Order: sequence, then structure tokens, then C-alpha cells
Amino acid sequence: MAWNDRDKIGTQPVLDKTLVAHTLVDLADGEQDFEVVDDPAAAKPIAGIADLPLCVTVNKIGTRHILDATLLEEQVASARLFVFANPDASVAHVQKSGSGGIEPSLLREMTRTGASMASLLHHRLAEMLKLEAEQADLAKKTGTQVKKWGFFA
Repeated sequence: MAWNDRDKIGTQPVLDKTLVAHTLVDLADGEQDFEVVDDPAAAKPIAGIADLPLCVTVNKIGTRHILDATLLEEQVASARLFVFANPDASVAHVQKSGSGGIEPSLLREMTRTGASMASLLHHRLAEMLKLEAEQADLAKKTGTQVKKWGFFA
């Protein structure tokens, strides 16, 4: 699973706070018996959400490339490269679209640029979520409200 940048930035704050109820499974007598623990303190966060790859689109226009293209820029781009990268800027996947070709040296440069931007976005989002968590903790102690980030905030 990978996310494009706006999807991840919009949903990770929600998934970061989502808790999954603790579930006990009993396999006695050859049958499966499930028990969902309804104690909120026993719930656990979804593991690994912050580590999912993020997709950045890099557009080729002429002999150059750009990030975050406008609609007009996308219409004149000869090729588009979707770079899926992890928080450490390692590339998880690359996909090309468009009818134009990409020279090998430009392909490497576009991939590095996309991976670098994806890593930056990963880290900025993590910083914002950490700041929000710290503000929420402080708000609980002082009884004040906190500005929340994300689509469902």
C-alpha cells in the first residue's frame, strides 16, 4: 500500500490516532472463539502507519522536471514519474506514465528528487503529529482546546 502525498497528509493524522480493540482468539475444541475486549485502555494503535511509502509525482517538461505541477503544466508535460518512497528516502516503487521518454540521467535525477521530497514530507508530517500530540497532552492537563490537523480533525 502506498499513498500519494495529499492522501497521506489527510488521513495519517486520523489513522495515527485510531485504536484497534484488543481481541482474544480461543482455538479450543477445533472452533474459533473471538472475544473483543471493550476496555479502551487495552486498545492498541495501528502499527506501521507512519512507515508506509508516500508517492510524489515528478513531471518532465522539456529537458527539466518539476514537482507539484499545475493543471497547465501537467498538460504540457511529456512524461510523469510517480516516485513511492519511504521516510528514509529509500525508493519503494517508481512508475512512469505519459508518451514521452525519459533519458537515464534525468530518470535518476527525477527519482532522487521525488524520493527526497517524499522523505521531507514524511518528516514534516511526523513533526506536526508530534506537536499536535504534545499540545493535546498539555491541553488535557490545563483544560484548554487544541487546533487539530488532518481531514477529520
